[in-house]
Amino acid sequence: MSNTMKIKLDANENPWGPSPQVVEIIQQIATNLHRYPKRDDSELCDALSAKYNLTKQHFCVANSACDVIEMITRAFLCKQTQAIVCPPTFHIYEKMAKLQEAQVLEVALGAKDFSYNITQIIAAITPQTRVVFVCSPNNPTGSTLSSSQFSELLRGIPKDVLLVVDEVYKHFADDNDLKQSMHYTNNYRNLFIIHSFSKAYGLAGMRLGYGVSHPSTMLKIRKFYRTYHLNSLALAAGIAALNDEEHLQKSVAQVKEQRVFVHNELQKLGVQCWPSEGNFILIKPKDSEEMHKYLQQNNIAVGSTAKSGLQGGLRISIGLPEHNHLFLKSMEKYLQRSDGCKK
Repeated sequence: MSNTMKIKLDANENPWGPSPQVVEIIQQIATNLHRYPKRDDSELCDALSAKYNLTKQHFCVANSACDVIEMITRAFLCKQTQAIVCPPTFHIYEKMAKLQEAQVLEVALGAKDFSYNITQIIAAITPQTRVVFVCSPNNPTGSTLSSSQFSELLRGIPKDVLLVVDEVYKHFADDNDLKQSMHYTNNYRNLFIIHSFSKAYGLAGMRLGYGVSHPSTMLKIRKFYRTYHLNSLALAAGIAALNDEEHLQKSVAQVKEQRVFVHNELQKLGVQCWPSEGNFILIKPKDSEEMHKYLQQNNIAVGSTAKSGLQGGLRISIGLPEHNHLFLKSMEKYLQRSDGCKK
């Protein structure tokens, strides 16, 4: 992306930014950065424990959700094992699994609505399968795993197979009760939930994520902690973010309001798009490269879905109202000169 790019709708960031409490605490501790951070993440895990009514042993914290995914693959996968992914989806699952030399099996989402087929996922499991990755809301489609599908999948997966549910966009879903899936970890040792501070909490630049699982499972993950595995700013920012529920709810509500607006306006323009429960919307133009280039020329960055396993798609992050309006105006102008995005 060029230095002149003004509107950034390509990385699913929260444009309303972090809590003022986060900014304040960072300013307070910035003068002490010549000191090493604390050796463990106990204070942040205590804060997560209090918020979600689980023990601190249910949590692990890392430098982003991607790092959590890497630790999972290091703990459970090797050359003779398999992982299942459901494309189009977040490409890091496959990347990290292959770094452990594991075989990756694909169970594609529904071609029309990008829904999960639980029967097919369970049928794809072999004696070599060790991990099943699902993303809900899914990146880049915005589709979700329903409560009944979640329960069916959890009951149908063998106990020696880890079900990893990536919920980094869960705050933006219509059903955004994070505790519901987390508390299944009390009874299912093979369930692992992934969350992030990058999205709803507006801390993408801080690189902070966490996992939730049964304490016995989490012991296997914590073996891969590095010394001083979290920096001082991230630890303090995470705690401050968790404490400001008002800011979280306000920014999530703004994203959801703008998501409805952008989706409706795209439909009015005749753009092929899908309902989303993330902070982004998937569109599929006739010529995604041409549209991508046109938007770039108009200083608007959007995401390609090629790495996710969906050719010809573009993922539009929900931005500030003024940025969304400029994006839609550019789309309208593009369609006036080309019908390349119409159904």
